[in-house]
Amino acid sequence: GSVRYVVGNILDLAAGALCPDLHTPIDTIVLSNVLEHLPDRPQILRSLVARLGATRLLLRVPAFERDWRVPYKRELGVEWRLDPTHEIEHTRAELGQEMTEAGLRLDSLHQQWGELFAVARPAR
Repeated sequence: GSVRYVVGNILDLAAGALCPDLHTPIDTIVLSNVLEHLPDRPQILRSLVARLGATRLLLRVPAFERDWRVPYKRELGVEWRLDPTHEIEHTRAELGQEMTEAGLRLDSLHQQWGELFAVARPAR
């Protein structure tokens, strides 16, 4: 098979903007260090999958449970995020809950190097 990459603004695509390079459904959406920057993540994911016809999402997000100091800092009211533009840094449970809300199921989820790596598919 062939591989074709389509790059677009996730918020524009989720809102219904047309992607000029997209003429057929796509198989896989890759979101590497993207989700944590977005508001309304479940709604955006649901919209993307529906609009693009994707059957798989590859996700990489920073893990909240990457270090014992992270929850401790948050409890103390000290900046704990890796980047102040992060809306969230996921626990495993939070990522699972967001996938369920988006109509997705997690096929795999593992943590490495302080990040969560996941494969999700439509729950149909």
